[in-house]
Amino acid sequence: MNLIRSEEPDEVVLVAHSYARMVITGTADTLERECPGLIRHLIYVDAVVPKPGERWSSRHPAEIIKGRIEAARQSGGAAIPPPDAQLFGLQGADREWVSRRQTPQSVGVCQDPLSFDIRRIAQFPRT
Repeated sequence: MNLIRSEEPDEVVLVAHSYARMVITGTADTLERECPGLIRHLIYVDAVVPKPGERWSSRHPAEIIKGRIEAARQSGGAAIPPPDAQLFGLQGADREWVSRRQTPQSVGVCQDPLSFDIRRIAQFPRT
């Protein structure tokens, strides 16, 4: 949002992959309140459009959520360690490449709900 605010573009298309669906939805909601008409399109790649009040983990099985929260607790309580890249079907050099680039995820994404105006988000073209 700070980049968009500082660059002052005439129009914006937000693109998200996977978890970032939460990010662009919240960003679009906030920016539409601040600068009506700025957002032109929301693109969700391998992602589900969230509903108000959902968390990143809302659609995950309870045992997965519990495991992530426990992993965060064991690492100091603030972040979920990245999963083994083998979970994505990667092996060898590809697995090593992805593993070097993964970073911990804030545990807040499992616990904090996303609040936004569904009517505001519904007005945007979405792909």
